[in-house]
Amino acid sequence: MGDGRLVDIVERDMVNGLASSWLRESEKIIFEQLGIDGKGQTLKIDLEQVDGAGGTAAYVQAQSVAGIGAFNQVMVIDLDDFNASNLPKGDPNGLALDEVVLHEMVHATMGANFGDWTNIPTWFKEGAAESIRGADSRLSTDIAVHGAAAIWTELDTNWQGAGGNPAGALPTAGVYSGGYVVMRYVESKIGTDGIKGLMSELSNGLTLDAALGASTSWANEAALFTELGAAPAMGAEPTVFEQFIVDEMDLTNNDSGSLSGSDAGGIIDYETVMTGLGSGNSGAKSFTELYVTGDDDSDAGGDFNSGNYNLPSTNADITEQRVELYQANISGAGGRAVDLQVGANALEIITLTLGTFSTKNLGIDYLEVTDNPQFAVFAADDAIRIVDTQRAQMGAVMNRLDHTVSNLQNISQNLSASNSRIEDTDYAMESAILIKNQITQQATSAMLAQANSQPNNILFLLNA
Repeated sequence: MGDGRLVDIVERDMVNGLASSWLRESEKIIFEQLGIDGKGQTLKIDLEQVDGAGGTAAYVQAQSVAGIGAFNQVMVIDLDDFNASNLPKGDPNGLALDEVVLHEMVHATMGANFGDWTNIPTWFKEGAAESIRGADSRLSTDIAVHGAAAIWTELDTNWQGAGGNPAGALPTAGVYSGGYVVMRYVESKIGTDGIKGLMSELSNGLTLDAALGASTSWANEAALFTELGAAPAMGAEPTVFEQFIVDEMDLTNNDSGSLSGSDAGGIIDYETVMTGLGSGNSGAKSFTELYVTGDDDSDAGGDFNSGNYNLPSTNADITEQRVELYQANISGAGGRAVDLQVGANALEIITLTLGTFSTKNLGIDYLEVTDNPQFAVFAADDAIRIVDTQRAQMGAVMNRLDHTVSNLQNISQNLSASNSRIEDTDYAMESAILIKNQITQQATSAMLAQANSQPNNILFLLNA
């Protein structure tokens, strides 16, 4: 992490936000407006650096087969666009992470349902996702830069019936803002029930043309675009597309333009359709969500993606777990390492880490409890775990030191006893031994002297 924190606060807030509210709330909004859910599919979530800040914020990658739809779905979120300076909502430049998740969940949900997902035009995919979250701010910006006429021309000329990803500012505006306007227009004509009916036909495997013909007054996509490009019956704008923006889309009020909000006939002004209010740590109900960790595009073991979906089972560096089971990893104990010399010889040491408990180290230095109280709870829980971990580590070291002290005391006592046996002799016993030895020596000398005198006495008698 490199910032002194003992937990990765970006990962923690992202995954906890997904598990506690964003996935479940997205699912609820999508079902209310589109009438579709995840059908029990597995959705894996991968947080990684993608293309730097300001690029692609997130995307859903999947494999797809005609008639079956999307599978092996992966929601990739670019960490570069969501940093620690503006958690948990997202990037200070305006990207709201919860709304990005909602946008991508629309893709994942439609992919899980639409048998003709591969051939669905890009404007429809992006327009539906933008209409669910509300994209008035994007549309307003794009109109200021390109003009509504240019957006319509780009959409009508280059993206009618077309797939693929837009490259460049105007193509992106045509697909996202243009598609958003078209979906708002369609909803204004057929209502929420009509939108659900359209989605139901697409879920039955129909193409977009066939679904429009079966559930609306438009025979196909071309008929819809012809109507939008025609001159309006009333108004000064050259096309119905542009006149609809002027007459029906208030880009200056507090409502975001979501299909749930007042601009689309709802009763509430939704500045943001996502409230962040969750119902526990359980993720979405209609998807099985797994959080993937350790994914590195430069890993020799391969990059995790929809085409390499089971890589976590073969690459030990990549793991996955249910989002509701996520718990932030505590990285060490912080502070500094201290070596304690506990033996007589070199390198007989015990190393312990004395942790620091600043708000930054504990990962609670950025919290506010007014708008996002549940994230304060997540952070407080982790701070308690960090303190508990440090206490456990210090307790283990204290236990080792107690055993070391006890062992050293035993060694000292044994050494003292050995010295006593050497130094503290019994004086009385040693004196008795000395006297005994002296008497024995004297007696021996007397006997030897007597023995030596015997030959001299015999010689004296012979001489006499």
